[in-house]
Amino acid sequence: SVETEPRAACRPDLLLPPALRTGSASAMPNTLLLEFRRQMSDPTETRKTLRRRSSFRHADYDASAYRALFPTSPAKINRRATTMDSLPSPGGSPDCSGGAGFIFEPEMVRCSITAMVKKRDGGMTLGQAIMVQFLSALGAGMALVAWYPKLCGYLLFPVALVLVSVTATIGAAAIMDVAVRTNAGTFSELCDSLPRWMRFFAEVGTAAWFLCCLSMYIELISSAINSQVFASMGSGPWPWGEAVPGAGKTPLYFLVGGMVFLVTSPTSFAGPIAVFLNWVNLVATWTVIVTAVAKGIVVSIGYSKIDFDIELDPGDFSLTAASPRGLVQVFILLAGSMCNCGTMPQINADLRTDDRERAIWLLPAVVAALQGLVFLALGFAGYVALGNEIDGDAFAMYAQRYPDWMTVVIQIGLGLLLFLSTPLIMLPAKCQVWAWMSQVMAKDEAGGLEDAPAFARHGINAALVLLTLQTPLFLGGPGMVVLFTVLAGTAANWINLFLPGFVILSMRVIPDRSAGKPWLGSAAISGWILAVGTICAVDAAFQI
Repeated sequence: SVETEPRAACRPDLLLPPALRTGSASAMPNTLLLEFRRQMSDPTETRKTLRRRSSFRHADYDASAYRALFPTSPAKINRRATTMDSLPSPGGSPDCSGGAGFIFEPEMVRCSITAMVKKRDGGMTLGQAIMVQFLSALGAGMALVAWYPKLCGYLLFPVALVLVSVTATIGAAAIMDVAVRTNAGTFSELCDSLPRWMRFFAEVGTAAWFLCCLSMYIELISSAINSQVFASMGSGPWPWGEAVPGAGKTPLYFLVGGMVFLVTSPTSFAGPIAVFLNWVNLVATWTVIVTAVAKGIVVSIGYSKIDFDIELDPGDFSLTAASPRGLVQVFILLAGSMCNCGTMPQINADLRTDDRERAIWLLPAVVAALQGLVFLALGFAGYVALGNEIDGDAFAMYAQRYPDWMTVVIQIGLGLLLFLSTPLIMLPAKCQVWAWMSQVMAKDEAGGLEDAPAFARHGINAALVLLTLQTPLFLGGPGMVVLFTVLAGTAANWINLFLPGFVILSMRVIPDRSAGKPWLGSAAISGWILAVGTICAVDAAFQI
């Protein structure tokens, strides 16, 4: 049924509870259509909510305050919201029209949600967002890049880098576009309009993949500390010597777990502690990159060989110009490192509102270009230095064959950047777990993780750290490799490739085709991403 009331009865200052009366509607900018409930059951609780919340996560409004008005999710509110241009007002009637308990007043369309609630002043800049995405995409994979030219040849390696960079940019931009348009901070919110099974796989895949990566990082950090610190202290039992495999490593893992718990405590990428850790991480990362490239150049011109009296038969050194059959393998390996969409919803939640539209394409493109250039430099420097003798980790070969101060800097810097990258890996998983908990508790007003009670924030962090440090203790090194391989081919492949392809298909191709708009270009992009995902999945199946 449609109700019609005089304009005077629909004045915003009469409809809003006292806590939200902030001025006349005509003085506010035109943004979103405000859907007000006819009866506000408890204005007092609304005032408490507004006083309790000092920040928000969803576009220009406080999610908790908005939920006090409407008992539904922000994603659903966003899909119903429209602008003045799309508001039906037959004949320019000044009357209010509405239904199902809502009143729609044309003047109220000009009310800004940001005028009702406290606007957030903080948030990441676009540069900080690029730094976060760049750091989360590198990690320990830098040590393996010099091996890739051996597999496909130094002529085809740049080709693989360009193809993967373009694929990574398109996929991440698709996820970021949906995150911006739906004001999503987690995959639960981002996939709200997609089929339920897609949302389920995205949620589970996000948590499983990032927690698996965190377990691998804890394993690598523990091994590095054990071999470089405790092994040099003597031959006694730990901590007066190296921790032995099995139960002897348990105290070491709990020590590392306590350190990881401290640095993973931040609940956003934009907080002062998180920003400080990211800057230190950036310095450590570029130190490793520059030192590794310099080490490759030094080894390739023979200085290290002369200094350490290492004589190599020239016949043993060789380079591969092109190996087309290895191109697919290198493409898959690079896609695993460069196609990184898992942090996009959280970056959108922490990014300044004014920068979100620009970040849709600029953020993925800049990160893919930077990562591609870094991989190109590391790959060629390491391959020219070690040739076809390389078989995996170039940094380990440097330390074994040509040890000097550079290899020490590389090893220490790599361990430090892995440790400082744990907050970037943990945060998306923590936010997803809190989203699940909010759904189970049916607390629509819960907001994001930064709005959660302190015991919930630290409890989730402690539980996930305990889970991730117990995993390598239980599975061991070979078991962790198997787990990583399985989740890389399933969970990571779904988040980074299949989901962007389906997002473009469902939100671009199908609507444009139905509306008679050009759609073949979007269909080709979606088909390419889905084809890459299928190739990676088949390769992972053979590895498993």
